[in-house]
Amino acid sequence: AAALDPDGAEVVVSLGDLHRVNGDHARAIEHYQRVIDDPAVRGDALAGLAKSQAALGRADEAERNFRRAQALLPGYWGVYLDTGVFYLGLARYEDAADAFRAALALGGDRDPRVHNNLGSALFMSDQLEEAETAYSRALQLKPTHSVVSNLGTIRFILGNPLGAAELYRGA
Repeated sequence: AAALDPDGAEVVVSLGDLHRVNGDHARAIEHYQRVIDDPAVRGDALAGLAKSQAALGRADEAERNFRRAQALLPGYWGVYLDTGVFYLGLARYEDAADAFRAALALGGDRDPRVHNNLGSALFMSDQLEEAETAYSRALQLKPTHSVVSNLGTIRFILGNPLGAAELYRGA
C-alpha cells in the first residue's frame, strides 16, 4: 500500500502503528503527526500518538491525546481500553477503572482484557468484591493463566483459600 500511495492517510497511520508495535516510538510519532489533521484518520492517529507518547514517558501529552481521541471516537471502546491501560501504568487506578467501565458500556464487554484490567484497577484500589466480579467475567470469556491467578489471589484475600487453591491448580 505504501508503494501505491505513500502519502495516503490510512497508509501513514498503519506505518505509524507498525513502528509503534515494533518499539520505534519516535518514528511512529512522526507518522501520526503527518496525518493528524486529516479528519478521516485523526482519531486513530491521536490514539496511536498517545500510545507512543506514553511509551516514551510523555504522560501529559499522552493523556491529552487520549482524551482528544475519545472525543473524536466516542463510540469506540478500544480507545477507552487503551486509556485505562495508560492510567494503570501511572497507578491512577480510579481513572483506569472509569476508562474500563466506559469501554464496557461502549461494547467492550465481550473482550476479556477489559474485564481483567478492570479487575486489576479495582484490586489496586481495594475494591475487592468488584474486582472478583470483573475477574470472574474475564474467566468466563477466556480462561487465561493471568485471569485465573488474579481471581485466585482475590479469593484468597477475601477468605476463601480453598477456592484460591483450586484456581491456582488450574492455572
